[in-house]
Amino acid sequence: MKKISLFLTFFLMLQIGVQAQDENPKVQLAVRAGLNGSTLLIPKSTIQNESAFGYNSTQKMKLGATAGLVADIRLKEKLYLQTGILYTWQRTGQTQTAQYTDSSAVYHSLTSDNIYTTHHLKVPLMLFYHSSAEKNHFVAGAGIYVDAALAGRITYNGSEVTSSSSEGQKSYIMAGDFNPYTKEPKQIRYSLADDEFINTYPLKEGRVLNRMDFGISMELGYQISQFYIGVHADFGLLNIMNPNFTQHKYVQRNLNFQLMVGYRIN
Repeated sequence: MKKISLFLTFFLMLQIGVQAQDENPKVQLAVRAGLNGSTLLIPKSTIQNESAFGYNSTQKMKLGATAGLVADIRLKEKLYLQTGILYTWQRTGQTQTAQYTDSSAVYHSLTSDNIYTTHHLKVPLMLFYHSSAEKNHFVAGAGIYVDAALAGRITYNGSEVTSSSSEGQKSYIMAGDFNPYTKEPKQIRYSLADDEFINTYPLKEGRVLNRMDFGISMELGYQISQFYIGVHADFGLLNIMNPNFTQHKYVQRNLNFQLMVGYRIN
């Protein structure tokens, strides 16, 4: 919270230092809000590393929300440096499947649906080109961002079918719900599909996801006097999966799209 207060204080000081009568101040403050869509990027190398388990993964983009404060610092007449602080509520869906035979000659077929719900603070650092000095004009920008995850939840729902010559075929229902950013013990609840028996399967202790992310940002928008509308994309460069939690070289990267509207304060 102290870091957030420092950011807000910095922006307020910038605003106080700008003269109200200046129609094109050197520092322009604006509020932003809008919708975002998030998904996960899994490289082919990860699928290949998991090939022994017949693993596959399908990502589903889900809607979230974005809001924050940005500052555009004029470097030249049409060139601006933008920074700020943005809160993003991100939601991602994922379906995973696996088929393999274990060392006891038991065949496993698993399917799971996972929902990632996470809360982030993002700090962008981007260069923007304004097509005109007039009030209405196009804007294009590119740069980097730093992302710190504040909290989150992974909801896991799945099913498993096992078959062997000694025990025949069994069907299980699986469920789990945990914070991926803490070291608290995590477990999956197993229940036989045809009775009330419930067992638990403990997952490896430790964080599932890394809190920090870093990546490339791009944006295209249109300024209409004090108002702004734009589309924005963040491409994560870091692996958000904690390598201490996964047994193999499993990689997931963030991909986030935003549709935002804004209002220039000064």
